[in-house]
Amino acid sequence: MTIYYLPRILFGGKYSRSISGKLGKLPQELAPELLPRPIAWFHAVSVGEAVALAPIIKYFKRLAPEISVLVSTGTETGQDKARDLINDAAGFFYLPLDFPEFVDPVVNKIRPDLFVLLETELWPNLIHSLKNKGCKIALANGRISDRSFPRYMKLRRFFAPLLQQMDLFMMASDTDAMRIKQMGGQSQKICVTGNTKYDALPGNTSGEIEAEMRALFEIGPDKQVFCSREHTSW
Repeated sequence: MTIYYLPRILFGGKYSRSISGKLGKLPQELAPELLPRPIAWFHAVSVGEAVALAPIIKYFKRLAPEISVLVSTGTETGQDKARDLINDAAGFFYLPLDFPEFVDPVVNKIRPDLFVLLETELWPNLIHSLKNKGCKIALANGRISDRSFPRYMKLRRFFAPLLQQMDLFMMASDTDAMRIKQMGGQSQKICVTGNTKYDALPGNTSGEIEAEMRALFEIGPDKQVFCSREHTSW
């Protein structure tokens, strides 16, 4: 893996900030052993997932302010976005490559009590290492695209045991819930909670767009709009 990344650092500089993290090194300023416990580790691979993660952590900390929150990302742009949007995290770092020699040291240092991954970031070695430490694992904003679902089903023998190690699936839609069940997720662990990317939209909407939408739907500036959906249990 080092051989794969080094040419990209030397000639493209794409991974210059994240390579040490991908190889299992935590930032010097992050000392998980000094954080109050319990610790919840959230992972968002890139920019879109970081946007979706921001409201989750906001409300998570509102419900459980005593829990230390750490955030990892897979990309440098995702890390920048996470640092910009998430104010309640005790630290940020890059997700190590999914090999035991990189994953295990990070898991051993953090020793998280809860791990929450966004969408369909299923990393076998990471999940196995976390479960060995007794960590609870949840999937948030779970999505299984039309394109990826047939591939997952072809590999169901591989994914079913992996999914059975997880404790909760919070899926974005009824279709996603059905698909994760067909892939091997256990029914009693699956629920439909919607997509938190939409929860993040109001805070990221410019005043100009808001005024345009209010005019389109004839909503006065003194009016507020609430949207909700029925949560379905699988």
